[in-house]
Amino acid sequence: FPHHECEIAQSQCACGKQFVRHWMHKRFMDLGDQRLSKSLGNVLNIPDILEMGYDAMDLRYYLLSVHYRTNLKFSEKGLDDARKARRKVVEWIEEMGARAGAGENEDQMKRAQEFVRQFTDAMNSDLNAPGALAVVFDAMSFTRSEKTLSAASKEIFDSFIEMIRHTFGSFDSEEASIP
Repeated sequence: FPHHECEIAQSQCACGKQFVRHWMHKRFMDLGDQRLSKSLGNVLNIPDILEMGYDAMDLRYYLLSVHYRTNLKFSEKGLDDARKARRKVVEWIEEMGARAGAGENEDQMKRAQEFVRQFTDAMNSDLNAPGALAVVFDAMSFTRSEKTLSAASKEIFDSFIEMIRHTFGSFDSEEASIP
């Protein structure tokens, strides 16, 4: 059954442009002891999640935090954890935007390049988003432990942050207007 082709065709007709290049299904999501399913009547939709007080970007982060080939045990605690983790990344991005780079530090620059490589390797390894997010948290710890960043490493981290934001689409500041 050409399910993916139909989904792509419908999406492209609706928006008038290429919608996605790859279409994949996430594994099943469980709610308690049961799989989330329309036939079982235990489906949560985005308005339900928003009504619970979560942001759509918190939900996106939550879904990305588990590998797409792994079943997700959907819970409010999981959403809470996702919200906290996502906000930590947003705060770090804002901190990094305010930091200035100065001087030279070859070791620091190599570490920055290594974070970019690890992130890319994780995403290229069967779309390992949780592994890539782990690299983001490692980079956060590293940059926060450094009193100053060299100009070259700051530039690499700025590009890295743009890559993260572009890849996941869930790290805009709380004030940003997201359609």
